[in-house]
Amino acid sequence: MNIVAVDDEQLALDYIKALLIRDNPNHHIQCFSSATEALQFLKDKDNATETVFLDMEMPDMQGLKLAEEISAINSEIDIVFVTGHREFAVEAFELGVKDYLIKPMNFERLTKALSRVKERQDNLPEPALESSEHKLHILLKNGISITDQSGTNNEIRWRTGKAKEVFLYLLHYQKRTVSKAEILEVFWTDYPIEKAFSQLYTIIYHIRKTLQPYKDHLHLMNMDEGYRLVTSNVTIDVLEWKQILRNSGDTITKDLANHLQQTLNSYEGDYLTYSNFLWPEEERTQQQALWRDKSIKLAAYFETNNSLEDAVQLYQKVLHRHPLDEDIHLLLMKLYAKNKQTGSVNDQFQKLLSTLKDELGVSPDPGIIKWYEQWLNRQS
Repeated sequence: MNIVAVDDEQLALDYIKALLIRDNPNHHIQCFSSATEALQFLKDKDNATETVFLDMEMPDMQGLKLAEEISAINSEIDIVFVTGHREFAVEAFELGVKDYLIKPMNFERLTKALSRVKERQDNLPEPALESSEHKLHILLKNGISITDQSGTNNEIRWRTGKAKEVFLYLLHYQKRTVSKAEILEVFWTDYPIEKAFSQLYTIIYHIRKTLQPYKDHLHLMNMDEGYRLVTSNVTIDVLEWKQILRNSGDTITKDLANHLQQTLNSYEGDYLTYSNFLWPEEERTQQQALWRDKSIKLAAYFETNNSLEDAVQLYQKVLHRHPLDEDIHLLLMKLYAKNKQTGSVNDQFQKLLSTLKDELGVSPDPGIIKWYEQWLNRQS
């Protein structure tokens, strides 16, 4: 195994090297007392490295930050953290780090760590795609999964919920660099700054590990003070859905109506409803408004072409999601009136009255009441 050991104490480096040689004299071991020198070595593609033993308390760079930098160079490298303080070991465990050793380490603990690393490397999944020329389709509607060119759907499993959330954020803003300060503000606003950065570096490390099978299509880059998720030949279900609706225009033909109806029916719920954070709310609201607007236009098309039942179903779907939308209640009442469904007009008005009273304690808009009263007068 090709191994790099990083520790600012020479005695510690000598000790871990002796233990590694005792485990297997054929290990190829490189030792560094400087994080910067270790990074320079790892950046050289000729220096194939499988595992790094890393001190969490390096003077020239925080251990977790160094781990994140290493994963940016090669996300296949396994990292085993080494610390002389149990509180750092607890922090590593809380962050989802599986491999860590407490100084002074013993031979048995080291061999167990190496065994876990070897088992993990032996069981690495094959890359999901042969090259970036093939399409990768990301599904976000019901969790996060990826479909490759063979049609195989793979659910993405995340080490922590926070790793999933940060990935979604970076994917959402894939067209720009997201600063570290912005990520900390969104996800770790109440944390002490040092602990927040530790969390961030570890989460980025986990994200890179998770995306490793899709490295030809999803590449998380370190930028000047931030990160950018670069995609290649990637499509995303919710963005495709949004683009279809935006491109549908205002003029609806028969063929477009069928396609538009299928697209609207595929709206299974609001954008990232499983997210526990507020940041998707703006996009969520935009998609809700787009779906509502196109539903109303398609319902109007059905009404004009005497497909009244289709129009009614669309308006009812909108009301199911937005029961306080007075405009839709009025459109439905007008449609029922046009179709001489007197009972349905009355039922819809009573439903509007009770919904507004129960939810908001208010009455309908005066314009709606006036329309209803005028309609009633015409019935007598």
